[in-house]
Amino acid sequence: MPDRFVAKPPFAGTLRALGVFIVAVLAVACDPAIVPGDRNEITISVDVQGGGTAEGDVLVSPDRRDEVKTVTKKVANILFPYLPVDVKIDPNDPGHDFGVFTVQNVYNPGPSPTVSFVDPDFPAEMRGLGFDSVDMYICAPVVASQLTTDHGGLRNDCLFVEGQPQPLSFRMAMTPRPALAWAWLAMRMASGAVVLVSLLLLRRLVRRSWGRLFVILLGVAVTTLAALSRAGWSDDPTVAGQVDPGVWTTLQTVGVYSVMFGLLGSIALSFVVLSRSGGRIASPPPPIEVQP
Repeated sequence: MPDRFVAKPPFAGTLRALGVFIVAVLAVACDPAIVPGDRNEITISVDVQGGGTAEGDVLVSPDRRDEVKTVTKKVANILFPYLPVDVKIDPNDPGHDFGVFTVQNVYNPGPSPTVSFVDPDFPAEMRGLGFDSVDMYICAPVVASQLTTDHGGLRNDCLFVEGQPQPLSFRMAMTPRPALAWAWLAMRMASGAVVLVSLLLLRRLVRRSWGRLFVILLGVAVTTLAALSRAGWSDDPTVAGQVDPGVWTTLQTVGVYSVMFGLLGSIALSFVVLSRSGGRIASPPPPIEVQP
């Protein structure tokens, strides 16, 4: 039995090169932040998340690798006194080990929660741990937030302090808009559902000019929705306490896959419809009969 001929896709080389590039980027970008080079340097990154949770990363120089867990625990206790802290080490193979801490009940989810970091002794506490240079970033969740600080700077919904440690006086006032988040989720789900129904009704759509026009407009709408979703036009209802963070993460994942299916499906639909209709959106006019 002869072998079947399998044609190579026209962009096989490009796709292969793109895959190699992505792998290379992921390999280089293993570390969550720049690893400190001196013993007296430390990098602290804190993300205030939904559901009243905060998670932070702590990086120290390679020659203080054995102290990562102890330092992470002490830093978390300085930033979040009186709250229980869970600490672990992320081996980050093949990158640099770093400490990760998680804190619960940082704020009470609701319509306008606030988080404050106030510690005038922060410089002395960090120097007591052996750090004279501190790069620290504290970021708000994906909701409308008003940030105020007396020290350091504000950038992209984050407080950043670089260089010598400074007293902490930072307040984060959040104003979640859960209706926006649910609306975006509904549109993402709907995009995939409409494309799925269109695939099931493909034969009917190909026969009619309005069907072909509908498919083209559907592709434009789904592509626009995907672009706006990537732009981050959303919100986080877990900050308002409307849904459990684990459930919301699952719903977001389903929404992302729905948009991806809708985008790819609408492109495929457009190609199929146009190819079967000879590139015409409108139906050809009926032939004119000429009387002899």
